[in-house]
Amino acid sequence: TEVVSAVVSTQSTGNKVRLNKTPGGKLVMMYAKKKTGMTKCGDCKRDLRGVPAVRPTKLAGLSRRVKSVSRAYGGSKCSGINAEYGQQSQAQQNSRWQAGYDVRQEEDWHDQVW
Repeated sequence: TEVVSAVVSTQSTGNKVRLNKTPGGKLVMMYAKKKTGMTKCGDCKRDLRGVPAVRPTKLAGLSRRVKSVSRAYGGSKCSGINAEYGQQSQAQQNSRWQAGYDVRQEEDWHDQVW
């Protein structure tokens, strides 16, 4: 764990402390940084690959290129969920095609009404 000598405002079990001796011989309390958790998928709650596990304050300072993956829903949904979304949209398009659904007919109707 990374150790910082900054003073933490609250004394709770989440803020770990250890004693450290300085070169001058003084004993000072060092506050350890909190452990970081991985970013999770919004649907299945699995860890997201390609997104760094850092504290939220540090994550805010990172560029968008580092925080996301170059795919639809990258950085918030995992690849498995993304594949499911693709299959659902493909099935929806196929069902419209089988039913003889034509988008152009709907657009013509819209123009007639207005």
